[in-house]
Amino acid sequence: MIFKIISYRTSSEDNDCLVTVRYIGAIFYLRWSPSDLALAPDLLSHYLAQLERLKDEDDYPDSSELVMPFKPLMDQLAPTVRHDRFTLHEYLYPRMFQLKATVAEDRRTILPVRLGGPDPFCRPGMPTCTLQSDGLALNKWIPRWFSSRDIELPTDAKEYPLLQSPGRVIESQSQTECFFKGLGIGCKGTMDELAAFRAIDEATKRGALAPNVRICRLYGLVMDTLGPRKQDQRVVGMLLNYIEPKRPGILGTLQYIAYDEQNHKHLRSWADDLSDTLGHLHQAGCVWGDAKPENVLVDKDDNVWIIDFGGGHTPGWVQEEDEGTRKGDLEAMSKIRQWLERRAITEGRAKMITPEQSPRSR
Repeated sequence: MIFKIISYRTSSEDNDCLVTVRYIGAIFYLRWSPSDLALAPDLLSHYLAQLERLKDEDDYPDSSELVMPFKPLMDQLAPTVRHDRFTLHEYLYPRMFQLKATVAEDRRTILPVRLGGPDPFCRPGMPTCTLQSDGLALNKWIPRWFSSRDIELPTDAKEYPLLQSPGRVIESQSQTECFFKGLGIGCKGTMDELAAFRAIDEATKRGALAPNVRICRLYGLVMDTLGPRKQDQRVVGMLLNYIEPKRPGILGTLQYIAYDEQNHKHLRSWADDLSDTLGHLHQAGCVWGDAKPENVLVDKDDNVWIIDFGGGHTPGWVQEEDEGTRKGDLEAMSKIRQWLERRAITEGRAKMITPEQSPRSR
């Protein structure tokens, strides 16, 4: 059966390790601990060597050796999913299994054992009552509400829909494409972003901000009721207007796109376009917040869009005392322009060096 290793966790305080694996319709937490391998010195030594490699490797460490001993049991436990339509609900609420590595009777092989107990991690999203209590008055301005069962995961992706983090999704009834942004456990960033989207929505309704200004906008919220208690009603994510990127994921942001040689001709015009967009935001009484190249998306037609209104500040772009202000936005915009101009100059100089002038040819 197909699976994907999502993450692994180690600690500087001990040699335990937790590996998270997704199957279609299931999530597995695989626990390793030296205390469970004490009866098999060779297995313990092999595990500690693998763990040391994981701790030493910074880029794309391979944790597959810690997964393979569990695979037969995971294949047995994972549900069989045979339908063609997948929803966000299936991704957010898979069957959960906890397994741990123990020593088999021969003391030469790993014996995976299933553990009981609740999901060790928090449920997705934030309680709706928490968001309402912060004065956001969600019911008064949120344009649309959906259940995660109303949101389809595209089946044309390179990976199986239930194995990758949702990005582009489809609202079932209208077949509208959106970008799903899940809510994490951090409260302030979510509050700041919802407040920013409310300001954008109000500015658009009163005509202060044109609907065609290239910024990320809120299409609706996804809310699920997971039980009878008040805190069981949870907002699990935002649906944002979908912007088809030039490249997928973070690689589609200006931070990375600006380094592509073929985009050299756009760098100065992108700076002008961003400055114009920021001007429209400020005139409407809105702010960007954490302004930086990573929060600029380049679409398939080479247009730049301001995204991420979650606030905060990034050293080198916005001073901490200017966080969430127009001054901070303008400060960052000036630095973004300088950064793009340096990139343009660097690329221009590189193109001016002929093979005869290159140091390698001398």
